Amino acid sequence: MNASGFYSAFSNLSTKRQFALVFIFILIAFWQITSFQYTLKWDAIDLTLPWRYFTSDALRNGILPWWNPFQRLGFVHGSMPETWYPIALLVGLIRPYDAISLNLEYLIHIFIASTGFFHLARAFGIQHQSALWGALCFPLSGFFVGNAQHMGWIVAGAWMPHVFAYYVRFLRTSRWLFGLYATISFFLLATGGYVPFVVVTTFILFGLSIRHVYVKKFSVDSFIRLAKWATLCFLLCCLVLICYLELQSHITRSEAVDASDTLLGTLRLKHLISFILPYMTVKGGYAYWQGDQSMMNLYIGLLPLIVAVLSLKNIRSHFYSYLWLGAGISISLTLAAELPFRMWLNLIPPFDQFRFPSLFRYFTILSLLLLATSYIEKWTKDVVKYLPTISLVLAILCSGFALASWLFFPQFNLAGISVKTPLQALVVQSHFHALILWLTFIVIRKTAPNHVITVLLLISFLDLTVSTQLNGSVSVFSEKKLQEVQATVHAASRGYPNNSLTDPVGSNIDKGLYHIPVYRNTNTFYKRSGDDAYSPYQYHLHEQLEQSDYYLKSLAQPIIYLSQLIATNDTMRHYISVPEVTSRENQINIQEYSPNHAVLKTSTAVPKILVYNQIYHENWYAYVEGKALERVWVDGSLLGFWLPEGEHSVTLQFEPGHLFHALIISFGAFLLIIFAIIMLEWGGMHRAVRIAVIVVPILITAAYLLRNSSQTELVLLDDTDIHLVNAIDDLTLSNQEKGDTILVHRFLDRADLSGFRECISALEEQSFVFYSRPIPTPSGHVFTDFLSANYAVDTLSLDKGYFAYRCNSRSLAPYFFNGFDLATSRWTIIESAMEIETSGNRFENISDIKYSSTFEHPWDKTFASTSAVDITLEVKTESPSNAKLVFSIVDDGSEIVHHFKPLPDTKNAWQKIQWSIPSSEELLPKSSTLKIYIWNPALEAIAVDNYLISPRQ
Repeated sequence: MNASGFYSAFSNLSTKRQFALVFIFILIAFWQITSFQYTLKWDAIDLTLPWRYFTSDALRNGILPWWNPFQRLGFVHGSMPETWYPIALLVGLIRPYDAISLNLEYLIHIFIASTGFFHLARAFGIQHQSALWGALCFPLSGFFVGNAQHMGWIVAGAWMPHVFAYYVRFLRTSRWLFGLYATISFFLLATGGYVPFVVVTTFILFGLSIRHVYVKKFSVDSFIRLAKWATLCFLLCCLVLICYLELQSHITRSEAVDASDTLLGTLRLKHLISFILPYMTVKGGYAYWQGDQSMMNLYIGLLPLIVAVLSLKNIRSHFYSYLWLGAGISISLTLAAELPFRMWLNLIPPFDQFRFPSLFRYFTILSLLLLATSYIEKWTKDVVKYLPTISLVLAILCSGFALASWLFFPQFNLAGISVKTPLQALVVQSHFHALILWLTFIVIRKTAPNHVITVLLLISFLDLTVSTQLNGSVSVFSEKKLQEVQATVHAASRGYPNNSLTDPVGSNIDKGLYHIPVYRNTNTFYKRSGDDAYSPYQYHLHEQLEQSDYYLKSLAQPIIYLSQLIATNDTMRHYISVPEVTSRENQINIQEYSPNHAVLKTSTAVPKILVYNQIYHENWYAYVEGKALERVWVDGSLLGFWLPEGEHSVTLQFEPGHLFHALIISFGAFLLIIFAIIMLEWGGMHRAVRIAVIVVPILITAAYLLRNSSQTELVLLDDTDIHLVNAIDDLTLSNQEKGDTILVHRFLDRADLSGFRECISALEEQSFVFYSRPIPTPSGHVFTDFLSANYAVDTLSLDKGYFAYRCNSRSLAPYFFNGFDLATSRWTIIESAMEIETSGNRFENISDIKYSSTFEHPWDKTFASTSAVDITLEVKTESPSNAKLVFSIVDDGSEIVHHFKPLPDTKNAWQKIQWSIPSSEELLPKSSTLKIYIWNPALEAIAVDNYLISPRQ
């Protein structure tokens, strides 16, 4: 088949088949994402993936994702509109949201963007082949390539053309089918898109409405129709409005930003080079370009840009003048550092709250592509006449520059070139541009006018694919393989295991959980109460807590604890917490736990404060036997409840209030509108009812079947008395009559090693099995390393990725560890002496305290048969000290053995000291108790950490 035959064959395809072919071209351009070899990068992994994962996981566990307790001491996840974005909800219900889901969602929106441009171009009267050219160029433009990491931008960019297309048709035809499509599209934009795009779209729709009323002359019918549409849109989007109100009342970003913040993400005049040479802008670094390299890409392809410029010949036409005006205004707003227009826009609320002026470049790209597709449609002869000449001139220039680089700069040879500077990127891209332009010159001259658009489409595909690949490594494709991200997500906790009362929030700062590329918001994946998080939102109260004296104390506590009643303001019911640690497990126990709900058993002799170590929020309630407990403020920002004495079953419950009502209204309206569209589009009421009767039960059944399956069940290994299960695993063991199963606290990273040691050392048996899944973190192996170092370990591979570690014949003597990271049963802890370093490490500061925390253990149990007791600890002193480490054996209140070791001068740096005490040959009474502590008679500045006490066999 000759070229003419190929063009004719393509032109004769149906519109759907042509569009399918165009979308295949787009998938090829993003082949790394399409083939699931790599994930998206930056914010897509840091923000979108954990947020979508939490929503999906909550729904699949049968709860609505109202409250997220795993980030920044909790926030109302349901108040973020993107939580309720229908496309993301559907993707997360079909399968658990993971890295594959993230890639799929991006590709879905690339397709939505492509079809959106096509519909918008058709709404403006552009024929389908020209619109098809734009449908290829639009999703491969600099906006979708540069901002691929920002899912809210991508969602907004995908749905805005649909909103404009259907609203324009609604205004022109008054057909409610178009009005309903516009409403649904706007709802999808509002729930899933970045807020400034929603605001800008609202202003544009308002402007179109005003123009429509003005052009048509004012009529009551027209006004009533627009009012009905606006009311319908308001009902559908009431959830979004309530979400915004909820966020505005709590977050720090609710006020107007400073002028300098308004300029964050601005374009500069030198960034306009990306219209022609986008590859240059990803080289040279932030300091060179003075801007975010993901936000300065304006590329739409060489040929669309040339054709758009040619349209200036018809600038007197209203259509072209409006589009050029839109392109000019939008590009002026992006240049906020160079031009004043963006600052003037701050006079109009709520633009004074928005950053990233570069978002306006979206409208520049959209306008230029509409200009190009319209002009090629109506003035094909002009394009055929001028485009070869323009291409020839530009091809000669690019070829000349490329040749000069070969002659005068041999280091620019393409074979093995390492592109590091903008100049080197210019050389590389000039070679590709020369190829594209020569190809355009040759092919257009030999092509019949009726095949020009097909030629432009194919050449643009080659041009934009090269540009996508050159820029994609910086803004689209992650450096890590998708399977690496998958491994981290799939290792996440299953279900909602009860939070441990010995797992402090502060341990989550430990960088052992960080695992590139999933190294932020890890607490969300591992279902662990956390403070550190990556989020654009921060509550006022959290910021207030961070700046207060109570912050480090909060990080050192578990998610729920009891406190004495010490009020700072009786009128306002504010309290300072005094956590009770040593008897914690005897007074409070978590029976059930999920993000919105917890059931506790409490037993106290006097009234206490039940502290939920989360940011205070008025939608949290606590009930005892159906009666609400009084909610109080704790440490200025935390949530507490006044708990009466006695034994109680306490229910903590988050009640969303207006958010729930708005959710019902919005999704009820959403379903009604979908039903109405089916009725109008596909044959009236009866057919719509039949479709609903068939589809709704299928969807409900699918949602039920696709929810999280029940716990994984493994068969217990024989001949073992003790079976330990890591609490991060939603795991049950069968054949339990053969042994005892103990659900131990969750162990994730190196910070939990002390807790793991404590759990294992509490076992009197010499044989046990530890069941767990490997967690792909740099320090996830520390627990098996510990077992291997202390036991003869047999490792057995089980089903579903689990392993059983059978531990026999302890190779070392029992030992006892205290890193002050959690409460232990053998230590009397002085809670007021607990402090936390910036790294998250907890230690004991006994400055101004005469006696430190004390280790106590019956002498005849474990120690009586030993030859010596080895003690290791870390201390920090400021100067030579009179303090001593004391080894004491006490019976009936009388000290019968006493040894001490002076502490060294460590010059205010941590230093490990070791001490070995031979066991007494005397026969000590069976009631004797071993005590180990530090005596600080002069109340000097001393810090202590990481005790290790080992009886030597």
